[in-house]
Amino acid sequence: MIRRTALRAMLGALSALLIVGSTVLAESGFSDPVTLRTGPAAAGVELEDVAAKGSNVSVVWEEFEGGQSDIRLRTSMDGGRTFRSQRLVEDRHGSNASTDICAGFAWVAHSFRLAGDPNTSDGLIVDGLAISGPVVSGEALVSSGGSQNVDETDFACVGSRRRAAAWVDRDFKATSIVHVRFLPILLDPNGQEPPDFERSFEADGFTPVALAASGSHAWLAWHTTDRRIRIKPFDVGPGPDFTVTPRPAVTLPDSGSSSGDIGLGAAGSRLVIAYGLNGHTFARVSTDWGASFGPRERLLTGFEDGLTSAVSADIRGSRAVVHAVETGGFIDPVIRAHRFQSTNDGATWNGALRDSDGIRMGAFTADGGTRLVEAWDQSASNNDPQRLRFHREL
Repeated sequence: MIRRTALRAMLGALSALLIVGSTVLAESGFSDPVTLRTGPAAAGVELEDVAAKGSNVSVVWEEFEGGQSDIRLRTSMDGGRTFRSQRLVEDRHGSNASTDICAGFAWVAHSFRLAGDPNTSDGLIVDGLAISGPVVSGEALVSSGGSQNVDETDFACVGSRRRAAAWVDRDFKATSIVHVRFLPILLDPNGQEPPDFERSFEADGFTPVALAASGSHAWLAWHTTDRRIRIKPFDVGPGPDFTVTPRPAVTLPDSGSSSGDIGLGAAGSRLVIAYGLNGHTFARVSTDWGASFGPRERLLTGFEDGLTSAVSADIRGSRAVVHAVETGGFIDPVIRAHRFQSTNDGATWNGALRDSDGIRMGAFTADGGTRLVEAWDQSASNNDPQRLRFHREL
């Protein structure tokens, strides 16, 4: 899973430029695209995240109109063949949403704003909505007070008893603070839920953040103050001892200015990480629980008029999948989304243009263990309502 705040900021100046229409047809090996949401004429619809676990799928997006932003969700129990009606998650200027699935719930972590500066957020909340019905677990306030601006979130379920939320406390200075907090998945009626656990790390002022988990292991990734990518592992003990144990961090040898998001995916002992540095997008794969990473592969090359950015990354077995975009520029305003796949633990990658559009915001891929699911947001022209689209691997 990966947040898109940095990418959105880069795209802001492009939205008034020439819009180039695109028609999305069925892709070989995938179902026909379906529309999950068509926004009102004056509303923006921006995909935030996608999660898949087995046959359960969660798609979360931000919808904004007239200065108000909401977080909305749709879920599926049959691998994306059908979806339940949309549900409102947050109407208090919600943004920066991320999602994962466990314990029968689609969990959504997001920032919110009650009042004050429209460019800042007051805190981070985690909501749980039952996949199969209207049951809501209630919101857990993860961050509040003292934060200058809660930005760039990510969320992951860890094992059977823990969920983890990560966010950036950004004050628009040279450095930011990256936080990760481990919470119980559901409150135990016998009072045996594991205690909260939180850690914070100094980071680059424009850092993204990414979080992934596999079994009882979790990994946090961010951009350090010395312009490098760092991955911090955590182990969660099996019950009845659910102690969270931080492990030594791994710092990638790459160095450069952050130019977009970080995508992080985990399954078993394998991790895939995709990241933007100096305008380019790179990927690496680990097969030893993140202790080391294989060779770096450049997936997209930036150019002087625009940047590239990783958007999402996931892995199952030896197949790794990365979505990345070219953000365009004033010479070439068209934004292009690409899907890259490796079936040999990152030794080689194959990529193809996924779609292009004048105001494309990005696409997200998740692997539920049996098939890929993808969602993307799209607007064919300035006069068309913005749409949220979805298809699944056959």
